[in-house]
Amino acid sequence: MNRVTIYFFSLLAISLSLTLIGSGCGKKDTPPAADGKPTDNASKPSDGNKAGDGNVVAPVDGKPAIKPGTGTITGIAIFDGTPSGCMPPGKLPETTGCEAPKDKSYQNCEQKWIVLGDNKVVANVVVVLRPPSGETFQAGKRTDELVLDQPFCAFVPHVISIKPGQKLVVKNSAKIVHDTKVHGDGKNQQEAGGVVPIDGKREFTIYPQTKPLTVNCTNHPWMNGIIWAFNHPYSDVTGEAGTFKIENVPTGVKLKVEAWHEGMEGSGFFHSEEFTLEPKEEKKLKLTVKPK
Repeated sequence: MNRVTIYFFSLLAISLSLTLIGSGCGKKDTPPAADGKPTDNASKPSDGNKAGDGNVVAPVDGKPAIKPGTGTITGIAIFDGTPSGCMPPGKLPETTGCEAPKDKSYQNCEQKWIVLGDNKVVANVVVVLRPPSGETFQAGKRTDELVLDQPFCAFVPHVISIKPGQKLVVKNSAKIVHDTKVHGDGKNQQEAGGVVPIDGKREFTIYPQTKPLTVNCTNHPWMNGIIWAFNHPYSDVTGEAGTFKIENVPTGVKLKVEAWHEGMEGSGFFHSEEFTLEPKEEKKLKLTVKPK
């Protein structure tokens, strides 16, 4: 074998080695990110129309996403029945800064049911729009922050709905240290969190989910909250006045509005109706919250 032949086969061997390396042969698996990012094998989203399983909407080839419109949906959630009253979340430790002030004494109670006033308005009801089957909303891209505070030993508000692009900022305005963790499913959202010092804060990146996420404080185990992360901006959560408002609702297309509360049976969804808005129309809803 002459030198030219040897040189040719040497170049061929080097070329084959580079090809194998470039194709990923022997590549190690990348461990899950610690900041809550989804893993590479995150589950595919569903079609977004089944109650309790549809926050993430699969894209539809050849069909443009539904654009924002000029419609508005407003309303109020009213409790039907007799509220159970304040249920302590557990034995509160004798810790300075852990108890809520008198004007917020209901925050010392178990947070599942917050029913306030003589007209019994209900806080923490999530109201969300759904697109027609097989279609999706334009996600939009918020750049602001959604703040979740821990002013004592409770998350305020107890339930939040984060929009695409928003950064979740968990504050600690209490006089005690909290240790906040956001719990995901391990695929679409990794667990993340840590100590939040007095007057401190911690930022989280939240990804669209098919089910609500939970947040808790390991220093105070009875503290818990709920995070809904839809893949579009059309959602809101009732506050202490029991009211909600969703703006820029698409018009001229049949949509569905659903309402959810963690205290309701099954998936938690208790109201669903279809509607079509005209330009600049406002639809007003009265949601009756009647647990069984």
